[in-house]
Amino acid sequence: MARVHYDGSFEVNKPRDVVYNFLVDPRNIASIIPGVESVDVVDPDNFRVKASMGVGAIKGTINITAKFTEKKPPESARVIGRGTGMQSTMDFEIGFKLEEPSQVGLGLIGTSMETWAA
Repeated sequence: MARVHYDGSFEVNKPRDVVYNFLVDPRNIASIIPGVESVDVVDPDNFRVKASMGVGAIKGTINITAKFTEKKPPESARVIGRGTGMQSTMDFEIGFKLEEPSQVGLGLIGTSMETWAA
């Protein structure tokens, strides 16, 4: 089983509650990720995504089911999910934590993502 882990952070020039509300709406996130074809929000915590992926001649569609497992407005959230397609399965967990602004209007977003393929 292959595992990939990512941690990082970046600053956003928006109030913390605005950034939080953007990040917990799957339609917003999908709008900034290349290849997303559709998002189906089942309820406030569950959603499905269909996306096209590929490198060179290897291309295909992946179907993702995901669920918010934790929401702590306006500071953090965590999502788990599974993507299937292109003859493989990928499980993932993504979380974010919004720090208090250090300057007026500037907030720090800390992100963490782990994926693994079966």
